[in-house]
Parts: sequence; C-alpha cells; structure tokens
Amino acid sequence: MLRILKWEFIRRLREQGIFYVVLVIISGSLYILKDVDRTKDFLPAMGSLYGGFLYVLINIFSILYLIYGVRKPVHTVEHLSYLSIYKVLGAKLINNGIFYFFMYFGLKFLERGLSFYNTENVRYLVIGVPFDSFAYQFSFILPCAVLLLYLILMSFSLTKQFPLISMFIVLGILMWVVYITGFGNPIRQYLMLQHDNVGYIVNILVFSILFYSCCKLYEKKFELSV
Repeated sequence: MLRILKWEFIRRLREQGIFYVVLVIISGSLYILKDVDRTKDFLPAMGSLYGGFLYVLINIFSILYLIYGVRKPVHTVEHLSYLSIYKVLGAKLINNGIFYFFMYFGLKFLERGLSFYNTENVRYLVIGVPFDSFAYQFSFILPCAVLLLYLILMSFSLTKQFPLISMFIVLGILMWVVYITGFGNPIRQYLMLQHDNVGYIVNILVFSILFYSCCKLYEKKFELSV
C-alpha cells in the first residue's frame, strides 16, 4: 500500500506541482515586498485571483481525479500488476486529502500575506471556511459519488459511448431536480453537521457505501471495457 501511495503522490506532484510553486512565489513576494508602494495594488490583486483560482481548480481536480486516473493508459499497468482496486482507489483518495491539506494551508499562508495590504475599503482573499468543513466532501465523498455515476453510465450501451459528456448531462439534471424539488434543504442540513459527532459518523457511512460500491462496480463492469 505504501508503494502505491508513493507512486500516486509522485504522479500527482508532477501534474500539480507547478501550481504550488507559483503559490509559494506569490506568497513570498507579498511578505518581501509589502513595503514597496508599487506592489500595493497589483500584487495583492493577483494573489487574490490566483488563490481563488487555485481553490476551485484543486477541488474540481480532486473530484474528477478518480475518473481521470482510471481513464489514463497507465491505469492498465496498475491493473495488470494485479493491484487491488481497493488499494488503487484508496491511494488516490488519500492523496486527495494530502493535496487538499497542501492547498488549504498554502492559501491560509497566502491570506496572511494579503492581510498586510488590506485597508478599510479593500479586503483581499479570505478563506473563511474551516479546514474540516469541506475536506471530507472534496477529497473523499464527492470523488466517489462522481466515479460511481461514471461507472454506472459505463454500464449502458448508449451512455458508454460518451461517458464524460453523459456524466455532466446527468449531473446537470440531478442538480436541477434537487433545486426544483427542494431536496437541497436536507443537503444543507447535512453540511451544517460537519463539526458534530453525528456529522462525522454520517460522513464515514456515506463514504464507506460509495467507496465499496465504486470498487465492486468497477470490478464487475468497467474492467470489462478496458
């Protein structure tokens, strides 16, 4: 398992490392150049834009990473190496959590640097969401939910031809149904429970069901089409 985790970490670092390098450069510049008048507007504005961009990008990438991973040719090597799908997907999810940690606390460091440039009328990027509020959802639960939907669509001849397009269409329909039916209220209540013991238990149960379902469906359906 440690070998798979290391493999996934190195692969992910190669794919995303440049974004963190840029984050470190911008954050360091904010601290070093805080007394230089020419940076009072441009540098913090650029830092805020980049911080917001990185937060959205990493979260979206984490959600889609399982699909991205199983669609890459290198995944065939993983399968032919007789690695358990539980270990392969588990390693990808653990690395989701690791890189969410890097991103979140990197942005908190950026936020600290931007605070030097705040005025009474202008406030730059503020990450007001506690670390554990969405760490579970973006790193573990949503990736499994989206992968499960993708695998289900891979089981039908019509949607199997264009699984990614079909998945986004179905996701759009589901979001529309949630909106018009008012089902979003239970979802909001669930998100509000993140800091309660009940919330942790629900997260574990939801994740366990989704993860097990993904692995079983992958073994039964998706592998036949590789």
